[in-house]
Amino acid sequence: MASILRLGILVGATALLQVACGGTVELTNETLNSTGGSAGAGGSAGVGGASGQGGSAGSSAKGGAAGQAGSGGTAGKAGAAGFDCQGLVQVGDTLEVQGDSYKSQLNPLLSFASDDGNQVALGLMEQPDEGPSYPPVQLHIAALKSWSPWPSKSLSAPPQAPFVVGPELVRIAKGAADGQLAVAYPGTPSPPASQPTTVFYNPAVSVDTASSSVNNTALESAGQTQRASFVTRAQDRWLIGHQYGFDSLWYFQLAMSAQTNPPMTLSTMVGCGTMPLVADSIPSGGGWIFGFSSSREFGTCADDNGVVTSPDTIELGYTGGPGGGYAGLPWTAKLPGDAVRYLSMTSAGDEGGWIAYAFEGLNAEVPPPLQLVRVDAAGNQIVAPTSIVDGQELYHAPALTSLRGQPLIVYALGGVPGPVTQLRLRLYAMDGAIDAMAELSATGQLTGEVAALAHPINPEVMVAWSEYAGMQRRVYLAKFACMLPD
Repeated sequence: MASILRLGILVGATALLQVACGGTVELTNETLNSTGGSAGAGGSAGVGGASGQGGSAGSSAKGGAAGQAGSGGTAGKAGAAGFDCQGLVQVGDTLEVQGDSYKSQLNPLLSFASDDGNQVALGLMEQPDEGPSYPPVQLHIAALKSWSPWPSKSLSAPPQAPFVVGPELVRIAKGAADGQLAVAYPGTPSPPASQPTTVFYNPAVSVDTASSSVNNTALESAGQTQRASFVTRAQDRWLIGHQYGFDSLWYFQLAMSAQTNPPMTLSTMVGCGTMPLVADSIPSGGGWIFGFSSSREFGTCADDNGVVTSPDTIELGYTGGPGGGYAGLPWTAKLPGDAVRYLSMTSAGDEGGWIAYAFEGLNAEVPPPLQLVRVDAAGNQIVAPTSIVDGQELYHAPALTSLRGQPLIVYALGGVPGPVTQLRLRLYAMDGAIDAMAELSATGQLTGEVAALAHPINPEVMVAWSEYAGMQRRVYLAKFACMLPD
């Protein structure tokens, strides 16, 4: 697959709004529709003398005009003290994952497969292009034993896991030992059912064979439909977030597993709403900070004194596992009467982390932007929410990872005429002054989620995505690195 890399530097990221530490971010559709955005700043020259990318127009309906492309100049820097990233550049070939000619590959996943972060697992879903009304979806896992040397041109067809998953997404994390993954996946729907009815968990799936010597465990829950939201490792324990639905009612719940022991349910009604919820978590302080969308305040979904409505609020919580319970944290975000569209979290290199989120904009003239906020281990806001991607540019769910403690967003660039073929990477500086940006041009229409994973030490990041190759979808993998000062 041929690919073209375009580099540029964006200067002057604009803060959308600021609130007091630990407070609630509350937006209104009137604000989103009427507040004028500033004109984007022109980019500096990219690598190889190419002109920089022009700034983006304001995200509101009455935003300013886009900035002009920069001409010449020195690439800007991104990052905190001790980390000067002067740009992002692709390293090596774009890899195509081999597979059966009659099956499509979709929804790639990336996870560490060793404690030192040098081994990486690529997971992907494979589905027959033709067959029954609900064709089986198989999880395949490929192992990359090191970040360097980078393979050339393609990856061999990865082995197939011995279980069939539902049409919803699988979630993975580093497993019980090096070379293993913890996997949470929705069970197979049986016709005429169209949705999975059980979420299963396995803490020890081999990245080499995709098999496990440990039995799968069905997570305890009710509901007609099940979805896996996340599985996150903290030391030698895993927090599993999953949700279940009854027609138009959805509930989010938590379970925890230690080593290869069966998971224990922590709560069955953490969040609730009238549509599927979004959720994520990060390790912190020996436990986990978790975030989720909900229509009601933290811990009130089991009460009988309220009505479940659209999940228009993001809530944060903390749990240390069984015996420690769980509690709500101060930061929240809310757009009354709307619904949360995306939610992703990544560690910040110390306690606490970064949260990327966006609302649907059900009553807005334009989709609300993707925003980024920094919270500490106590859930207090320490960097105000900042608009980092125009809502019209978001195409499917973006990926968020942490490169030396700084947030890096990867997303398919929508809002353009014709097929969506551009992937954009943006490394956001903590002070909000400069973004380092790179773009990759795929040869086919991008489809489904993208995945990103940064090396725990080296300034490198892997990116995986699915695109159409003729009539089929194939997964591709690329590696990028920061250009550091001499």
